[in-house]
Amino acid sequence: MNDDQDPGAVRLREDSAQDAQDTQLIANVLRNMPIACPAAPGDTRPFWWRVSRLFAIGSTRTQALCLRFGIDPETGRPREG
Repeated sequence: MNDDQDPGAVRLREDSAQDAQDTQLIANVLRNMPIACPAAPGDTRPFWWRVSRLFAIGSTRTQALCLRFGIDPETGRPREG
């Protein structure tokens, strides 16, 4: 049985395509999110806070998500190098 006949293989390809689309969507959201949006009075990391709230994730995952897409989680700007 080849991949074209195996429903599991077809589902895996569809899942992979969906994962790629989801990844691209997340990257676009992060890259186009406004940087200046105060979370609370005196907050020094508004971009970090927005990402954390948007995706309902904690600080470690927020940092990892931003770094994965080459974004400084502290400033919301592209990382150097």
